[in-house]
Amino acid sequence: AVTGVQTCALPISIIKNSLLRLLPKNEARKLKDMLYFEKNPNIDHQYIEFNVKNLRLAIAEEKKVSFSYISAVGNHKNHTIIPYSFACELGKYYIIGYEESKDCLIHFRIDRISNVIILEEEGKRDSKFNVYDYLKRTWYMYGGDETRVKVKFNKCCYKVVTEKSLLEGSLIEENEDYFVYEFVCNGTYGIKLWIMGFGADAEVIEPVEFREEIIDSIRKMNKVYSI
Repeated sequence: AVTGVQTCALPISIIKNSLLRLLPKNEARKLKDMLYFEKNPNIDHQYIEFNVKNLRLAIAEEKKVSFSYISAVGNHKNHTIIPYSFACELGKYYIIGYEESKDCLIHFRIDRISNVIILEEEGKRDSKFNVYDYLKRTWYMYGGDETRVKVKFNKCCYKVVTEKSLLEGSLIEENEDYFVYEFVCNGTYGIKLWIMGFGADAEVIEPVEFREEIIDSIRKMNKVYSI
């Protein structure tokens, strides 16, 4: 049970401002414009605020934290991380942190975290880390190693792709029929979900391994639909 938390409903703006106050003013302003904060009636906002306060304190004091986490499939596991920053995607709140055992940054949904303990161990984040730049390479809050992905799109998709604000990439080639766009992303799972939404109007060119992964997914879809 969470102690020391009032039982009245907590306005979503309090949680939102709690996340943004952690960042430098110019960084918070950019992040506020980029992120979408949605009120979700199924979330215990008091519990989220409790977690946020502990995680914020750990970041401010540059300490590691440990906590229990329930994955999307219901598995329970304990984690120890160096907390870096908060983020929000479609009304869900996350903590971005470095997990030494995996040597990478990982995202955890705050509403799936429990038993947050601030440790005495030093936990300084990488001084080069910038949450705004990081989130421009993060798709649907799926992480991974930085990867460059080249995609050939039908020209009808031009505005949808080039006007998308939450991305880091550049136009490589263009003619009257198609254009090639190169994305920089953290891992490929999140961008895979987005690309496959274009159907036949998008073709992954590079990396080859990712292209093969897309092809394998299409084969499996064909089996599902008995094509």
